[in-house]
Amino acid sequence: MRGLDLPIRNIVMSDRLLELPLQPTMNVIINSVVAGSPKGKHWTMMLVRGKYSLHFDSYAGNPTTSVYLFCKKHDLTLCHNKFIIQSMRSTNCGLFCVALLIYELSWKRQRVQPACWSNSLYEMSNDFINLFDADVNKNDALLMKYLNV
Repeated sequence: MRGLDLPIRNIVMSDRLLELPLQPTMNVIINSVVAGSPKGKHWTMMLVRGKYSLHFDSYAGNPTTSVYLFCKKHDLTLCHNKFIIQSMRSTNCGLFCVALLIYELSWKRQRVQPACWSNSLYEMSNDFINLFDADVNKNDALLMKYLNV
C-alpha cells in the first residue's frame, strides 16, 4: 500500500462537506463527527462522477444529512451501498474507503468509459462489496490481504 498516489482531494468533517465546491470528479472521505470534535468517529466516502454520486459506508448506513444536502445543492443523483462489510468491533472504516477507491481505479482501467455513471458507480461498489464475506468478522483479514498490508 506504500507509495499510492490516490486521487483524494478532500478529507472533511461531516459539517464541512457543504463548503466544498463541486468538481466533475470528486473523492471525498467524510468523518461522521463535526469539526472541532476531539476525536473522529466513523469514516465514509463520497464519489462524484459527473451528475452522479455514490455514498459508501462499510456499515451500510444511510447517507448523512450533509451528503443529502450536498447532492441536492448540486443536483446530483445519489446512490449508496446497502450491504454491511465491517464488523462493529473493527476500526478499519477508513481503510475500507481507501480500498474502495483503489478498487475503482483498477475497475475503470478494465472497462470502457461508461455511458452512464449512475449504473457503473453502483455496479462498481457492488463488485467491491462482493470481495468480502457475509460473515463480517472475516472481512478485516480480507481487507488487509486486498491492501497487501
